[in-house]
Amino acid sequence: STTINFLSRVGDVPEMIVVGVTNTDRTRDLTPTASKESGRETAGGADKFLKFFEDELIPNIDKRYRTEPYKVFAGHSLGGLFAINAFLTRPNSFDSYVAVSPSLWWDGELLLKRTEQAFEKQMAKGTLFISLGNENKRMTGSYDGFKAIMEKNTSPELLFSSQSFQEENHDSVV
Repeated sequence: STTINFLSRVGDVPEMIVVGVTNTDRTRDLTPTASKESGRETAGGADKFLKFFEDELIPNIDKRYRTEPYKVFAGHSLGGLFAINAFLTRPNSFDSYVAVSPSLWWDGELLLKRTEQAFEKQMAKGTLFISLGNENKRMTGSYDGFKAIMEKNTSPELLFSSQSFQEENHDSVV
């Protein structure tokens, strides 16, 4: 929120309402599937969590505050995975998506497969930005694979951009 305050004060972005959502189980809420490799019993609740955003949180914010119709979702790590999953499964929930160091390795790189399938159906509208810090091979490989799929399938309806920050790590890249 401090960054948004600064950027809006100097005129680089419009004023925004920043809503930070805490949760009690990141793996449950931010992952699209119950991956066997994760070893976490609660994984796979992303669709239910996104439904909470659509049906409860956003309508409540819209009712209580002076909002604009343009909505951005930003997430880091598993939150970045959640952002890309939302972009693929409910592209109209938000206008823009930001995925910082997204955990695209999740469930055998499932979202890379889903992204290829989405382009086969002529999907993909909106705005998506992804970034990555100086990460391990698993993170870098899935990021590079996703980036290649996106760049191969650009269209006038899709604004895609990516940035690698090698001087940053998984935590500082935000």
